[in-house]
Amino acid sequence: MTASVNAASKEIALLLKAPEMNRFVRNVAVLSDRSEDLDRLCEPASAEQIRLLKANGNHCEDWSHLLLGPSFDPECVHGSQFLGRCILMGPAPAWAAHRRLPAGIYNSTLQDCVIDQGVALYHCPELVGYYIGQDSVVTASRLVVSPPEHRLESPELYGADALNPRNQIEAGIETGGRSLPFIPEMTLELARLIAENPGDPDCLKELEHSTAARHVQSVRGYSIVGAGVYISHCRLLRNSFVSDGTIVDGAEYITESVLLSAADGVTRVTGGAGLAGVILQEAVTVATGARVRSSLLLRGSGAEDGARIRDCLIAGGTVIGGGEATASFV
Repeated sequence: MTASVNAASKEIALLLKAPEMNRFVRNVAVLSDRSEDLDRLCEPASAEQIRLLKANGNHCEDWSHLLLGPSFDPECVHGSQFLGRCILMGPAPAWAAHRRLPAGIYNSTLQDCVIDQGVALYHCPELVGYYIGQDSVVTASRLVVSPPEHRLESPELYGADALNPRNQIEAGIETGGRSLPFIPEMTLELARLIAENPGDPDCLKELEHSTAARHVQSVRGYSIVGAGVYISHCRLLRNSFVSDGTIVDGAEYITESVLLSAADGVTRVTGGAGLAGVILQEAVTVATGARVRSSLLLRGSGAEDGARIRDCLIAGGTVIGGGEATASFV
């Protein structure tokens, strides 16, 4: 083994152990724990609550499987259907003036969902298997958790499963051989080291150890929408993690993807864009009909104007517009 290769494996190990490399897993763990806490806080609907819900045009497959929080108000739920086991916390104690819509559930169908405090759900025809975080808004959108092998209506909806860090992005060589794992916190420096040492056993060992540890937590993210998220007119959001504060407005589809966001860098998917098996880091914008598949967009990058991106790593500050990028570092 050469000294340079040995140094590369050590550098990869140091980068993977950096505190900021765990922000996705930490976020998933916090939101998963919150969902489990709500299960303990809520109780089956009372006879009076059921009466009021029915009077407001709501239907439930089995009222004993509808669990309600201490602040739940039946007057905030109208014309909706509940299937399976649903947990509803109800509106926040005080409605915030900055909110886009008042909290409540209107003309929506929910199945096996956990809806946190202060959430607004309007005209959602299908919401299956998701935890929706506090103060989020979801309107006219389909959010579903289903087996990844379950067939979808269009081939473009399929990409590599970005929530599984053992999956690979074939960035750099279209036929393979310079692969990158789906690590949500990937940096350009880490990607460079991995790509420059594709066959080194020590480098591969470091990556395998890291991705194996991440995999158990990552799969929990299949069914999580964080706090303060805004999702409107998204035709399909399937098996994807959406972190706090993300904006999805008019997206065509988002499947098997990870969307990271931050207060100082809001991520946005808008204007008919489509994502299949994609990681978007903070402050990324995908808009105006862009299609991204099996790729990783680093912080501050983006795609627009009908761009087509597949098996790529897009560096921060780089925006692909009106063109095509395949199996590339950009």
